[in-house]
Amino acid sequence: PLETEALLRDFARDEIPLLLQQPACSAIFAVELDMIQRDTGAPMVPVHTTYHHPAFARLAQWTQSSQTPVGRIEQVVVERALHDRSDGHVRQVLARDAMLLRRMLGKFQQVGAMSAKGSLSLANLSVQITAEHGTVARWSVLPVTQQAGAVFNLIGETGKITLAMPDQGTWTLSSTSEELPQKELE
Repeated sequence: PLETEALLRDFARDEIPLLLQQPACSAIFAVELDMIQRDTGAPMVPVHTTYHHPAFARLAQWTQSSQTPVGRIEQVVVERALHDRSDGHVRQVLARDAMLLRRMLGKFQQVGAMSAKGSLSLANLSVQITAEHGTVARWSVLPVTQQAGAVFNLIGETGKITLAMPDQGTWTLSSTSEELPQKELE
């Protein structure tokens, strides 16, 4: 990690364009890297493979539209089942999923987080987000009961759209609306 941070610092100072798989570094170092980037103008592009997936792009489009198969989207519920629920891993996964939620919701207005009473562990973390335009999101960590991965639920005025994204296997997009039949995605 220290060697990686030194390289990132040097690249940013030398204005070398960077593609950074998220999360690329610790939060504290990210602040330093951001300050260097602001001084030098070095291009730094965060990379997240799901971010550009056509199915996820469609979810983001629906979240920002009033014309969806289930009406205006009122909330987004993300359930992330993890084998490794250690604090460091939960932080990494949350950072990646926060990028996805930012794409869906736009700017965050409020963010709150909590875990079990009396526990400092993030193994059952729950994060609530309110977007600038009013949509509410909830992200939570779950133990793996069937398959590791994430389920993104868009809750609309008249139903729900679900994108199941297992870590291994085929994604599925389904809805309570007959307009959107269930389908498997590559």
